[in-house]
Amino acid sequence: MKRLICTLLSLGVLFSVNVSGGAEMKNEKRYIREVGVHDPSIIKDADGSYYVFGTHITTAKSNNLIDWDYTARGYKREGNVHFGNLSENLKGSFKWAGEDDSDCKGGFAVWAPDVFYNPRYCWPDGTRGAYMMYYSASSTYKRSCIGLAVSRDIDGVYEYVDTIIYSGFTKVKAKDENSTHNKIYTNTNIDELIEKGRVCSYKDDWGIDDYNNITYPNAIDPCVYMDARGRMYLTYGSWSGGIFALRINELNGLPVYPGFDKKTADGRMVDRYFGTHIAGGKGWSGEGPFVYYDKETEYFYLQTSYEWLGTDGGYHIRLFRSRDPFGPFTDAVGNNAVYGDIHHEHGIKMFGNYRFENMTAYTSGGHSSALVDDDGERYLFYHTRFKGTEAFQMRVHQMFLNREGWPVVAPMRYMGSKIKDEGYSDDEIVGIYEYINHGRYIAEGSWVRESQTVRLTSDGKIVGAVEGSWEKDGKYATMKIDGKIYEGVFFKQLTETGEEEVMTFSLIGENNEAVWGVKRDTSEYSIKGEVFTLNEDNAFIATREKGKNPKADMTKKIELTNGSIALDGKTGIMLDAKPSYNMTISFWMNSGEIMAYTPIVTMSDDFVSEKQNWFSLTNFGGKEAVLWSRNAERDQWLEGRWKKSYKADARQHVTIVFSDKYYGGSEDCITAKLYIDGMCVATGSVTKAMFTDECKIYLGINPWDSGFEGTIEDLKIFERPFSHVDVFSLYNASCKTE
Repeated sequence: MKRLICTLLSLGVLFSVNVSGGAEMKNEKRYIREVGVHDPSIIKDADGSYYVFGTHITTAKSNNLIDWDYTARGYKREGNVHFGNLSENLKGSFKWAGEDDSDCKGGFAVWAPDVFYNPRYCWPDGTRGAYMMYYSASSTYKRSCIGLAVSRDIDGVYEYVDTIIYSGFTKVKAKDENSTHNKIYTNTNIDELIEKGRVCSYKDDWGIDDYNNITYPNAIDPCVYMDARGRMYLTYGSWSGGIFALRINELNGLPVYPGFDKKTADGRMVDRYFGTHIAGGKGWSGEGPFVYYDKETEYFYLQTSYEWLGTDGGYHIRLFRSRDPFGPFTDAVGNNAVYGDIHHEHGIKMFGNYRFENMTAYTSGGHSSALVDDDGERYLFYHTRFKGTEAFQMRVHQMFLNREGWPVVAPMRYMGSKIKDEGYSDDEIVGIYEYINHGRYIAEGSWVRESQTVRLTSDGKIVGAVEGSWEKDGKYATMKIDGKIYEGVFFKQLTETGEEEVMTFSLIGENNEAVWGVKRDTSEYSIKGEVFTLNEDNAFIATREKGKNPKADMTKKIELTNGSIALDGKTGIMLDAKPSYNMTISFWMNSGEIMAYTPIVTMSDDFVSEKQNWFSLTNFGGKEAVLWSRNAERDQWLEGRWKKSYKADARQHVTIVFSDKYYGGSEDCITAKLYIDGMCVATGSVTKAMFTDECKIYLGINPWDSGFEGTIEDLKIFERPFSHVDVFSLYNASCKTE
C-alpha cells in the first residue's frame, strides 16, 4: 500500500485540541505532538500506523495523523535506525555523490526517500514482500543519484540493493570543485547497461565535458506509484531538465530502461536511460514529484513543487492529472505539465503563502505527498515554513474530490473532522467568510496572501472582495466568481487549535486557481480604542498648490452638518491626529464624480521632495480602488488593489486598517487593509518611513490630482488595528444607528 510522508523541523509548538470524537468536539484541550520532517513521503503500515519518511534520514510515526513521534532523526553514522552503518551500507551510492563531497563536504546529503511496500518483491531465498526505499544522494545541483534499499520491517535496517539512476556525468574525465570524484559516465551504471544491451549507447547530448542539465534531470526526489493492475513506476527529478518516469520491475525493484530514444504520441521525450519526460524542464522550477492513482476517478495525479523552499522562496504545490501513468499530465485548463517559458500558467496552484486572521502566516508549503486511505478518506502531507523563520513543520490536510474529479484541500489542518456527505443547511453556510484566492502567480517570495472577506447571502449571492453566486448540492459547492466557475466542497471542520468548528469552503476554478473560505462569527462587538472623532475643533481646511505640500490654515476650522462635512474638490481637510503603525480609520462617504486618482485619505510627512513618503486611498482610472504608497528614497511603489471602485453618488462605509504585522516582503513596511461596507476588499503595503513626527492625515487632497468632491461623515480613528469581525460589526452597528 503506497502512502505519503512529510518532512518537518520541530518547533516545539503545542496546540490545544481534542480529537477523540470527530467533528462534534469543542472546547476540550490537549496537546498536539509536532514533528519536523522535510520533503514528505507517506506510507501506511499493515498495522494501521502512519509513517512519514523525509530528507536527512528523519522519520516520524502516528496512529491518528495528528500526533507524531520521531523514529529516526538525522545522519547518525553508526547505529543508524534505517541504515545501520550509514557510510558502509550506502557506499555504492556515495561513490558517486552524497558523502563528504563538494556541496556536502564534511557531511551527508541523503534526500527525500520514498518508501513503498511491494508484496511481489523476491528475496534471494525466494520469499516475497519488502519495504522498498528509494532515496537520493547528491553532491551538486547536477551530480546526484537514486538508490534502492530494502527491508522486511518498515523501520529497517534497509539493505542496499543498487544505485539505479545517475545524473551529472560526462563523456570525458572531469571533476567538480571540492571533489575527487571522476564524473566520467563509466563510473555510473550506464556503461554496464550498454554492455548488457539495455541502453543502446552513450548519448552525446547528455554532455561531453559538462552535463546537460537543461534537457536532462537531476536524479533526486524519487516516488514510486502503482496502476490499477499493480504495475509499478518510478518518477523523479527537479529543476534542470524536469521530471521523468520509468517502469519498475516488481520482482526486484529495478528500472526498466527504454533502451532507445523515442517520443510519446503527444511529442514528449522518451530518453533511452532517463525514461519519459512527464513535467517541467528547461531549468524552470519544479521538483518533489509525487504521483498516485485514485481508483475512484481512475486518474493518476501528479503533485510537484515550484520555486525555492526557503521561507522567502514562495515554494508551493501544483497539481496535474492523467489517465496514463506516463502522461500527458494536464491541469484544469488543459495545459501540459511539460511546460515552456511561462510555467506559472501550468498546473493548479493548490495553495501558496497565506494567512487567516489569528493564525501564523504559512510560507513555502511544498514537497508534498498524498494518501487515499483504506476508508476512502484523502489526505495531503507537506512541510511548511512560517513568516520570518526557516523552522519548518509537517502539516496534514484533508482533501476531497470535487465534481470534476479534482482533489481540493481543506483550509485548516486535519484535526479529526469528517465531512457530511449529505451537506449542510443554508443557515450553516450563509454568513461572513475570510476569503483567499491563491492565484496562479509563481514568484511570491516572502509575500503572503492576507485574507479578505466575502459574504454568502441567503439568496445565493457572493458580495465583498469578489462578486458572484454560490449554490450547493449535498457537500458540493459551485461558485461563479468574477465570471469564472469554481467547483469544490463545503466542509465544517475544527480550527487549528481544535476548540471550535467553523464552516469552510475549498474550490478549484476552471482557471487553475484555488479559493478558500473560513466562516467567522460576527455576532459580538464592542468598541474599544477610539481616540479621535471628527469635530469642528480637530480638523482644519487645507488648500493645494500644485507640486507643493498641502497647507492647512489653523484659523479655518471645518463646519459640520449632522456630523458630515462637504468637500468641493478644491480644498481638503487636515486632521489634528497623529498617525501610527497600528490604527483604524473609519467613516461614511458619498462621492460625487469619481476622477482618476482622486484622493480620499492621504498621509505624508513630505509629498514632494526627493525623499517623499506618502500613502493614499485613491483609484486607478476611476475603475479600481487602490491603497497606494510611495518611498522615493528606496524607489518603492507599494499597492493593494480592488478590481472595483467605490461608487459615485452612493453612501458607503469605508474603513482602513493599518498594522505593523507586515506579510508582503520588506520589513520596512506595514500592512494596510481596505474595507467597503464592512468587507475587506484589498490588502496593500505602506512604507514605515512616512511615520515621522511631521506626518499628517489629510482628507480629499494631495499636491497633484483633482480633489475629492462629496461628503464624509462620522469619521473615527481607533488606536488599534481592527480585525475582519471588528470592521464588519462596526459597519453593522453603524447601519443600525442610521
